[in-house]
Amino acid sequence: MTLTKAAQHFGEGDFSTRVSENIARPLQPVALRFNAMAARIQRLIRSHKELSHAVSHELRTPIARIRFAMEMVSAVDCDEARKKYLDTMDENIVELDSLVDELLVYAKFDREEPQLAIRPIPLAKVIADTLAKFQMTNSEFNFSLDTALPLDTTVDCDEDAIVRVLDNLVRNAVRYAKRDIVIYLDLEGENVKISVNDDGPGIPPSSWQSLFEPFV
Repeated sequence: MTLTKAAQHFGEGDFSTRVSENIARPLQPVALRFNAMAARIQRLIRSHKELSHAVSHELRTPIARIRFAMEMVSAVDCDEARKKYLDTMDENIVELDSLVDELLVYAKFDREEPQLAIRPIPLAKVIADTLAKFQMTNSEFNFSLDTALPLDTTVDCDEDAIVRVLDNLVRNAVRYAKRDIVIYLDLEGENVKISVNDDGPGIPPSSWQSLFEPFV
């Protein structure tokens, strides 16, 4: 009866339903498997909701850049400036395609481990290019890269993943900063450390536990 009621509640949409493990010993393995199944389904449903939220959250920035570039193309007379904004639109369309692929990969996280494409990239230049994109649509902020490393110094990493991390962190800085957003790039032994800083209020301690949850 306990198992039947739990299955009924779960089927009606109460995905927090779990079977008490304090039941007859022969039925305990069934209860454990039911609870494991319920937890996985609940996690997948939560993941689906996060993914739906991410679609609007992640795609908003490149769409805003495309809209901005479209407005500027119609307003400028210089062919060189027009080409610059058309190139920007093309770059952001490519970024939209990349984001869609990334969101699909995230949707498969529960089933398979994503593969990283590790190769040498000029990290300082990648950071500078990322900041330049934000500067174009957020001119009220001061964006800067503080590093003693030459722009052509290469670092072994997955470029798409690093760009996505930077894009998320800088976008959050834009939301909360007062004026200044600085990325520090420091050498620590054989590794590099990237720090995204802004002059906003900072993250309250009450939110620290959820910092690494997807799309928080």
